[in-house]
Formats: sequence, C-alpha cells, structure tokens
Amino acid sequence: MNEYRIAVIPGDGIGKEVVPEGIRVLDAAGTKYGIRFRWDEFPWSCEYYIKTGRMMPEDGLGPVFIYPSFARERIRIKPRTP
Repeated sequence: MNEYRIAVIPGDGIGKEVVPEGIRVLDAAGTKYGIRFRWDEFPWSCEYYIKTGRMMPEDGLGPVFIYPSFARERIRIKPRTP
C-alpha cells in the first residue's frame, strides 16, 4: 500500500470546516484504491496569530520542508517592507 505524508494547515482561506471534509473524502478514496495518507496538522492561522503574535513559529518553515511538495515548489517568503 502506498503511503503519502501530507502537511495540513486548516484555518484561513479554505476554512476549518472544509479541510476535515477533504481529508475524509481522500481517506475514503484511499481505502478504496489502496492508498494510505498520513496527515500532519499545523495550527497556523489568524487564530494562532492572535494567541502568539506570529503566523507560525520562528522555525516554522523548517518542519514543512520534509514534505516533498514544499521542497519541490521552492516556496519563497517575501520579507515585509515598510
């Protein structure tokens, strides 16, 4: 059985209600077609910002680069300009 590890960042944009339903659909399809998903959730959102004053931890990008799609797409973060 193939297994895919996927980073999930529910919250802003797509919504905390939509992501769990997407996971449910993919898990059902995976069961039918012999694919297993490993979901790693990161709690970064505006709610996280309100609680911590940051959108993600200082080292937040480090953990996500273990996922091939993040590394392959070469995510770039623009520095904030005044």
